[in-house]
Parts: sequence; structure tokens; C-alpha cells
Amino acid sequence: MKHRPRSARPRRLTAGSAGAWLGLLLLAGCEIPGATRAALPMGGVALEMLVESGDSSVALYRVEPSGTIGFGGGFDARLNKTTWTGRMRPEEIDELLALLDTDGWFEADPASISAPPDHTYRITLSGPKGRRRFEVEGGRRGSGPDVAPLAKLLERISRRRLDDFLDALPKPGEPD
Repeated sequence: MKHRPRSARPRRLTAGSAGAWLGLLLLAGCEIPGATRAALPMGGVALEMLVESGDSSVALYRVEPSGTIGFGGGFDARLNKTTWTGRMRPEEIDELLALLDTDGWFEADPASISAPPDHTYRITLSGPKGRRRFEVEGGRRGSGPDVAPLAKLLERISRRRLDDFLDALPKPGEPD
């Protein structure tokens, strides 16, 4: 009886191994119709914005394709670290995606803004349409999408990190 090396033996695909391969393919990124929006509410788009102001305050906003938003401020932001994470509401996701699409963030460079003049915005945007990086300074004008609406939206959404603290404060007219 001749002995064949292990690599030369014919391999058979069994039902168990076929299931394992199918599972690996799905985990590797094959799209499942109908499940994509639930798994990636941002449609595969990720955004990071670092805002530095002239008074040396720093804020970091990080939006993940899963629909979560992270915020870090001060020294943590300078270390590229978020200290709060929350889930964006569907209407906030829709507003953000509409803003990116309407203003053409994947097609044009953003405009620098006139106010506040001492802010610098470092923005990284990635998604199905590609990856873009910008540095936008206040005080200059340019053409393309404006940074202000995007910055205001991210600030408004991440302000929810303060809700528990604000809710715990006594209300006007309430006894202590």
C-alpha cells in the first residue's frame, strides 16, 4: 500500500465544514440583505472631528458606522481618547447623513469659516465613497461644505452626556 502525503489526499466538503465556511464568509463582510441598515446604521460612514480653540480647549467627536458617537474633551481629546459613548438616535443619524450628502463632503473640500476665528477643525471621514481628511481653520473663507453645521450637530448630540447630571439638579421652585 502506497502512502500519499497529507497534502495530496483529496479533500471532501462535508455539511459541517460547508457551514463553517459559510459562517466565515458572512463574518468577513458578505452583505445580508435587510440586515445592513440594522448592523451599520451609518451606512458604513465613520467620522472623526477634533476641534481646537484659541483658548486651548479641545473636543473630540467620533462617529462609528454602528451609529455610536464618542466624545472626549481636554487632555483626553489630545490623546485621541473618548470618555463618553452614546448611541445616536435614528433621526440624528439621518440628519448627519443628509448633511454629509447634501453638502458634498465626499466630493469637495470643506470651507473654512469666519466665526469663531480661532478654531481649527481636523476632520477624517471614511465610508463607501472613500476616505477624506481635512484641516479647516476659522477666519478663512473657502468653497465647499461649511464645517459649522456639522460641528453644531455633533456638539448637540454629544451634549446628552450631561443629561444625568442636569436631571439630578434641583429644579427651580423645588425644595432641596
